[in-house]
This record gives sequence, C-alpha cells and structure tokens, in this order.
Amino acid sequence: MAPTAADEFKRRFSIGMNQGGAATDVVALASGAAEAKLAANMSRLSKLKEADYLRRGYPAGVAKDLVEPYLGRGHHGIVSEAMAKKSNSPTLRAFADSSFNVRRPQAVPKGAFYPAHVGIDPHYGGGLLPKRNGGGGWSAKKLGWQKYHPLEQILLGPTPKAKIAGYLGLAGLGALQEEYAPWFQDR
Repeated sequence: MAPTAADEFKRRFSIGMNQGGAATDVVALASGAAEAKLAANMSRLSKLKEADYLRRGYPAGVAKDLVEPYLGRGHHGIVSEAMAKKSNSPTLRAFADSSFNVRRPQAVPKGAFYPAHVGIDPHYGGGLLPKRNGGGGWSAKKLGWQKYHPLEQILLGPTPKAKIAGYLGLAGLGALQEEYAPWFQDR
C-alpha cells in the first residue's frame, strides 16, 4: 500500500492500466496479424494484369474491370450503409461514412479490394460491372473467392482508427476496474 491516498490512487491506476493493457495487447496482436495478412494479399493481387485473370478463366468483362482502380465507397465496418440509410440519426449517418467506419484503400485495383471486401464482409458477395466492361455483374462464389474465418471478419471489419479507439477504451476500463473494484468489494 502507498503512503498517501493520492499515491495509492496512482499505484492502482497503473496496475489497472497494465491489466487492461494485457487484454488490449492480445487483441491488438491478433488484429495486427490479420491486417498484415490482408495487406500482403492485397499487394499480391495488385500486381495481376488482365491477362492473368483471363488465364484463370475469368470472363473478359470481369478481367478488364478488376485491373481498373478502385474508386468505390469502401467497406463499412461497424455501421453498414443500409443501417445508416434506415436511421433517422444524422450522427449515425455521418459516422457511417467517416474514416472511423469505412475501409477505403487508396491506389489499388478493384481486383485487390473486391476479394478482401468479400472476405471481410459476411453480406457482400458480388457487384455490378460497368457498361464499358460488358455490364451485368460478378459473383464471388463463381470466381472462387472465399469468406474469411468469422474471427478474421471481426478483427478486420472495423477500420484501424476504430480499433485503436477500442483498444484505448479497453485499457481505460481495465484501469477503472482495478481502481474501483476494491471499493465495490468492501461494501
């Protein structure tokens, strides 16, 4: 026990930060590994050319579309576009399109982002082709793209900014738990 109440508060707060930090470190490590895997996969897919897709048996319109730059709305991780549209809340709508909620990679072809989006999003399974590429659409199942494991979907769904905010919240809760748990136990 510390000699003064203020010193004891500081001591317990540090212990709580360590306990909250341990949980945060485990989740952050798993999330970091998933992010690294995603980045490596997107980097590899970014190098594919139209001819590579054609050799793999992709339809010509799809092959042409997948090498074009991705300029779409991105993956909405916490609040979906549909949820935001149904909401009457301007705050929820603003959050839905914010950088805390939307994973929108820069300077990657559609062929790198679409498989990642399919893998992360449990509800996303295809898209439309522009008329210049033949129109119609594509199906992730028909192209052989797989969903990620549910744990990877949970780890990769939120943006890195949202995860950092969450990790800081976990660490803060750990600090509060350590500080106030003895007080509740003594009652």
